[in-house]
Amino acid sequence: MQAKGIDLITSQTAYSPDIVVNATIVSSIIMFNMGVVSHLKGLEEFGNSIARLCKARSLYHKSHLLMKDAGVPMGATGNPVIDMLSMAIFNNMAQSSFELRSYGESSSYFHELIRFASTVLPSQYDDAFLYSYLDQQKSIFLLNAIILLPPTAASAA
Repeated sequence: MQAKGIDLITSQTAYSPDIVVNATIVSSIIMFNMGVVSHLKGLEEFGNSIARLCKARSLYHKSHLLMKDAGVPMGATGNPVIDMLSMAIFNNMAQSSFELRSYGESSSYFHELIRFASTVLPSQYDDAFLYSYLDQQKSIFLLNAIILLPPTAASAA
């Protein structure tokens, strides 16, 4: 899972020249970061783990809805923070669904992650460091999508 929160850029036009869109993306980042906190607590706590994981999944979903409301396309934007956030949202929704044993939902989110990650290309980023970082994170997310497959039950004898 993406266990590190996404850093906010404080400029009023960091994500979009439209101030309302910019504020919506900032809200999405905050929701995602709150989801990470609940997700981590859900993995640490034994008694409340299901409730915390459900809350994390809900916060990731709200973060995703805010991105859609802001008009963020379903592919890479060229803005490294937005692209990283989009991949992290899909990854963490898939991971939390997997941990809650909602394997069909998890698989669906992983497919969305794979689709989105396939649009993240080097030519979209001016900075070689940013591209390298995004490419590394993309590889980790895609590895997660490959490794976390639903368990297969053995046939009854």
